[in-house]
Amino acid sequence: MKIIVKYIVLLLIVGMVLNVVAGCKKKTEGDQQQPPIVENTIEDEKDEVEKDDKKDKQEDIANEDNTVDKENKEIDGKVDKKTVIKLENELGQEVIIKEQRDKLLAMTFWVDWNQQSKEQLEILENIYPLVKDDVKIVGVHATGFDTLTKEEVKKKIKEVNYSYPMLIDEVLEAQQKYYVGGFPTTIIIDYEGNIIRSFTSVIEEDQLLDEIEVILEKFLP
Repeated sequence: MKIIVKYIVLLLIVGMVLNVVAGCKKKTEGDQQQPPIVENTIEDEKDEVEKDDKKDKQEDIANEDNTVDKENKEIDGKVDKKTVIKLENELGQEVIIKEQRDKLLAMTFWVDWNQQSKEQLEILENIYPLVKDDVKIVGVHATGFDTLTKEEVKKKIKEVNYSYPMLIDEVLEAQQKYYVGGFPTTIIIDYEGNIIRSFTSVIEEDQLLDEIEVILEKFLP
């Protein structure tokens, strides 16, 4: 009888041990399977975050480019109307040429080595008394394109002593603004700062007076 009891107890103990071992094995297998699921989830979330960040950056760049383009267009639209040209006369005084004025503006660009450009200055001197009430005439020396120094230019301007202003474009500010590439160049500018006539050779007195008359008839009330 005692032997049977011991045998039954032994079987119970063995059964309990097997249950414990099986449970541990199952738990171990479950633990081994869990990490890949977690890792995949983390990788997926990381990819989503990177995609969102990339999308946000692209949208920010696009918005920034649109802003820059808009600012450039606004700046470009204001240049011709707002900019003034600051030049110097033979006395060293700063003279401002405004873009908006109550007279037409006729400007001749000249250099000392070009005889035709100096002839054009003489022609402007001849018509100046006839048009001075409606047209502002200015001679502009392109100092950066001449062999004369600034002081030599001032001396020459004093010698010719024209009735209209003679200005010195030392850094080619006016020449670049009005795209002057040859001499003589004479441009006529309207009241809003727009070039309405441009001549790249000598324009004689009669022709210049006719051009001015036609322009005045168009713009004057």
